[in-house]
Amino acid sequence: MAYKLQRALYGLTQAPCAWHEKLQQVLVGVLGYTKASADPSLFVKHSSSGSIWLLVYVDDMLVAAKQLEQVQQAKQEIMGRFRARYLGEAVVEQCYWWSLT
Repeated sequence: MAYKLQRALYGLTQAPCAWHEKLQQVLVGVLGYTKASADPSLFVKHSSSGSIWLLVYVDDMLVAAKQLEQVQQAKQEIMGRFRARYLGEAVVEQCYWWSLT
């Protein structure tokens, strides 16, 4: 599922950094996600029911999980803290899983 956060970011030099810092504070500090060390735009939340991945690009967010209930949970948590608009289900035409040994 994809979401567009309704916040004016454009035009200010520091706005993207300030927005990412605020988002990180909420996701990590409040909602229990961890920031991926390899990619600063990826946040992951592990629980007994599985993992939720949030991928952020400027003011757009992609939510991925194995179960729809986990995606709905993330949606409720995020929309409860930010003004956001649901953009619909993400269409994935090709998805590759790699196992590196």
